[in-house]
Amino acid sequence: MMIMVKKMDSIKNDTAGCHLKQVRKQKGLTQIQLAELVGIKRQAIYDMETGRYLPNTGVALKLAKCLGCRVEDIFYEADSNFVEDTQYLPATVIDDREIKLPNTRVTLAKIKERLIAFPLENGISANHGGIHAADALLSSCGKRVKLLYDEEYLEKNVLLMGCDPAFSLLASHVSRTSAESRVCWRFASTYRSLERLSAGNTHLAGIHLHNTGSNESNTELACKMLSGSKGRVVGFSLFEEGLMVAHGNPLNISDVSDLANKKIRIVNREPEAALRVLLDDCLVRANIPSEAVTGYNNLVGSHS
Repeated sequence: MMIMVKKMDSIKNDTAGCHLKQVRKQKGLTQIQLAELVGIKRQAIYDMETGRYLPNTGVALKLAKCLGCRVEDIFYEADSNFVEDTQYLPATVIDDREIKLPNTRVTLAKIKERLIAFPLENGISANHGGIHAADALLSSCGKRVKLLYDEEYLEKNVLLMGCDPAFSLLASHVSRTSAESRVCWRFASTYRSLERLSAGNTHLAGIHLHNTGSNESNTELACKMLSGSKGRVVGFSLFEEGLMVAHGNPLNISDVSDLANKKIRIVNREPEAALRVLLDDCLVRANIPSEAVTGYNNLVGSHS
């Protein structure tokens, strides 16, 4: 049985846009394979992707079912805020904060034909090198991006999630070695970095757990969280971790046991951050319950 496709004028002249080509490629399907699944001719798929035809409701629903997505992920109402909505590509936005739409500035990475977008801070931060250049802008729906340069540029982008301050040095050395290549570093804790690597939302994950036994803790955690996926662990740097105190150490803090002093208060990292894991391990060894540490639940989200 064949499903009829309603012939219409070019989609570009209608109120609907089409991301069928991008969604199809993300699923690893050819035009012929998708046409067979839906029950239409390959020419119909081609015509929809090039803007020559807009399908009827039945075909649109069948396409969404075969591609494992919503109809809105394939066809969308043209965004009147921009001249050419066809410039927008579907993207997965990864962020833990509230996103201000539209035109949010984002860093992009291309991972297995998927575009991953991370919103950028707009304010100037002395600790993080000022305002970073954006790769794209989010559309009003928050699910598509408008590239600020040619898409081929993304092929040279590598996304690195982690919290080692030396990653900025790594990015600089890569740029010097290959002017066309770029390491995009986004801050994330050890566990969050591995979660995003496992989910296919980053190319590289920076991790820095301390060893608690005879085994290498970072390798153990990577094997556990990546669920048997192939990967490579590369030793990059060493850095010293400990308690950061006020200039001159006015409270004479010498080790973790001093944190039980009620005159001393701390700020702490979030659960599963490598520094938090280290602190908790040290408290257990010193036989100090977390409730005895003033400020233990006062959390901060980064080193700075």
